[in-house]
Amino acid sequence: MFAAEGIQQQAQQAADQGNWWQFIQLMNGVTSKRKENSIKLMKIEFKELEKYGDPIGQKICGVKTDSIQLPTRLHQ
Repeated sequence: MFAAEGIQQQAQQAADQGNWWQFIQLMNGVTSKRKENSIKLMKIEFKELEKYGDPIGQKICGVKTDSIQLPTRLHQ
């Protein structure tokens, strides 16, 4: 369908323009399973405890495809 490198850019443009149909198509459609999506969340595992003493666990730090990782939460 689309090259992996272009999917993120195309999905970002579709989302920014409010083109929900195109965004969903880039994510492999409404019936695809999450593991089949072209774009996935990138997460980092934290072993520290939060302020209430519970483990932080995983935090979202960006998005990724099979060939690209794009950090998106650079301010945190």
